[in-house]
Amino acid sequence: MCITSLKEGLLSHARALKSGIGLTIFTSNQLIRMFAQNGLIHEARQVFEEMPERNVFTWNTIIAAHVKNNDLEQAEALFNSSHHRDLVTFNSMLAGYVDVDGYEIDALKLFVEMQASDTGIDENRAKYLMVDNGNWTWSPRMQWLRHVVEKLNDTVSWSTIISGFEQNGHYEESLKLFVSMSLKLGKEVHARLLKEGLHTNQYVSSGIVDIYCKCGNMEYAEIANAAFGVENTFSVTSMILGYSSIGYVKSQQCEVVFVLLKELLAEKIFALDPVILIHVLGACTIQASLDPGKQVHSYVLRKGIQMDEKLISAMIDMYSKCGNITYAERIFKEFMNRDSVLYNVMIAGYAHHGHEDRAVNLFTEMLGRGCRPNTATFIALLSACRHSGSVELGEQLFNSMATNYGIAPEVDHYACVIDLYGRANQLEKALSFMRKIPIEPDAVIWGAFFKCLQSKWEYGTSRRSRRESAEDRRRQWSSICAIGKFVCWGGELG
Repeated sequence: MCITSLKEGLLSHARALKSGIGLTIFTSNQLIRMFAQNGLIHEARQVFEEMPERNVFTWNTIIAAHVKNNDLEQAEALFNSSHHRDLVTFNSMLAGYVDVDGYEIDALKLFVEMQASDTGIDENRAKYLMVDNGNWTWSPRMQWLRHVVEKLNDTVSWSTIISGFEQNGHYEESLKLFVSMSLKLGKEVHARLLKEGLHTNQYVSSGIVDIYCKCGNMEYAEIANAAFGVENTFSVTSMILGYSSIGYVKSQQCEVVFVLLKELLAEKIFALDPVILIHVLGACTIQASLDPGKQVHSYVLRKGIQMDEKLISAMIDMYSKCGNITYAERIFKEFMNRDSVLYNVMIAGYAHHGHEDRAVNLFTEMLGRGCRPNTATFIALLSACRHSGSVELGEQLFNSMATNYGIAPEVDHYACVIDLYGRANQLEKALSFMRKIPIEPDAVIWGAFFKCLQSKWEYGTSRRSRRESAEDRRRQWSSICAIGKFVCWGGELG
């Protein structure tokens, strides 16, 4: 008998109860589904309990009914007592766990059990439930999600969760997951190549080293490079690029870059690529290591390497930040095809050495050559003004950003102006300027203001600014720390 309506189902159930003749499994299953679809969970459960025999469809239907009714406790009890389970049974419970907070561990355990069962696993369905589901992708349960993705262990799942974090503004977590995925795949490829004996090819081996370097795992890169040998110049090149990245150079790994560079030069196989030279110069710049920078410059001249704008910019930046503004200026003047990037680097160099007049004159030349300034240009100019204490000029340049060039000031520009006022002991101007900032002050802006208070303290100003920092939803921990210092000093700086 096929039941097509709720009314027909109720009548069939009533007749069965009155006659004492049991319904078939097929008819009972139909009744359970129909009652559940219409919210009659009690009636559905009653039919289920009256059944002398049940099949997998029976269990799936009643479990799904309780899940839909948000009664996970009963659904879980039924699932645990069921004698018949298939993919639908597992999927119903997974859907219930995923849709309700607080069941993350239960879902993960069930997922693992599902994999271990002889029912197999429907990967597409599991991915949807565990990863694609919108309620979970951007939730704070990142570790839980990562466990799930690692269990699925395929690029589609990784890509889904990465996309989920990115689409919901969690860019840093998205990037971390991407690196994790790349590193995991790199290790798998490495293992396969070792097994197949393909790692002896220098292009293949250098690719493995390059993967580890780009994923930031220099420990694995070192091991791989040592195994392949320094005669593989491609691997050494990847190591140089990896160690000369910002993170590793700031971690005092600059010397490693220079050691690797010497190894590469000792091979004398080919001229160093400009990309390598730019990275090495970047390491010199961050560590203020002038001698290695000079060696790179000498190498470029000896080999007659054609320097493009990027290499020229890196060279100028290295010399200016390593204390030799004269060499930086000389290289800049020798290169006639200047763009805004090159001008910005030289202006920043002048600012770094306190040459305000030269920075402004170069800015004027930049405009005369038709190069349009950008945000980096004004950060360099404002830095020059704050180092020289030129308040009026700094104000003019800041105001010209939006008025003359249509450039919206950013956090660093506001911080520069505040620091400019602070160095000139114009604290009231600094506080007045802060109150006019159209964006919400962050740790950089508050930090600049409290730094300027160290030179001359006014307790009344301190109390007002301290209240405003507390009203900033107490998110700027660095500012709160700065306030604590001033409270400890008792406002006796004036």
